[in-house]
Amino acid sequence: MSTKRSVIVPASYNDIINIGTKEHPLYMAERNIEEADFYVTIYYNEQGEIIYKQAYEGVDYQKMLCE
Repeated sequence: MSTKRSVIVPASYNDIINIGTKEHPLYMAERNIEEADFYVTIYYNEQGEIIYKQAYEGVDYQKMLCE
């Protein structure tokens, strides 16, 4: 949520992290589909526009986090 722009990233994710700065946020949103061992990550800019998205199987997601 933003006081200036309302909803930037929908609240339907397991985790939302600002990996940018306070002045220039870049949000990484993660959704885990547990029963399928599947992860979806979507990156949003400060206007709430999707700039990148990727889906991973559980093993690949864990490898990506560790690299």
